[in-house]
Amino acid sequence: KAGVTSVEVDFTEVRGDIVSASQRASDGAWVARIIIPEGVIPGHFAPLIRLIDSHGAMSVIRSPVSIVVNNDAPRIDDISLSQDYIDRSEPDQVESVILRVTVTDPDGILIAQIMLGDLGNDSGWQPLILLDAENGTYGATISVRGSLPGGEYPITVRFLDVNSAHSTSTITLTIVNPNDLAIV
Repeated sequence: KAGVTSVEVDFTEVRGDIVSASQRASDGAWVARIIIPEGVIPGHFAPLIRLIDSHGAMSVIRSPVSIVVNNDAPRIDDISLSQDYIDRSEPDQVESVILRVTVTDPDGILIAQIMLGDLGNDSGWQPLILLDAENGTYGATISVRGSLPGGEYPITVRFLDVNSAHSTSTITLTIVNPNDLAIV
């Protein structure tokens, strides 16, 4: 019997695998269940299709059907402070807290930043430090001035992936300062 005997979807050009298709008995169409490899640039993508005939000859064509690959924003999995509540009436005064945040993105993180607002001397975005590339953990040591009044201080982090999608998250540091209490 002559004709195409097997069809494969080839993702090796984007660091993926070759996926075999199967021929549907009802209409003879070739179908394959595929997983888009991580790192495929978002947008329209047309994978290679390998057609093999009964004599073993192979033709490789670009799929006439393109797949739309969406760009998901970085996912912030965990954000924490070494201490999120500071009581200035305690004898041991806290001078700094450590922020740790874990983020994942298959496209890769381009920018990791923190905004300290009233906690910092600079109210703009500052770079976070990459602590563990394998786990996507970033961090910062945040100075807590003794002159800060009691209140809630939001700390915001943002991440931008290489395809311009971004995510933000905010955590709050609470400071209680007995010197701020009003005398009635």
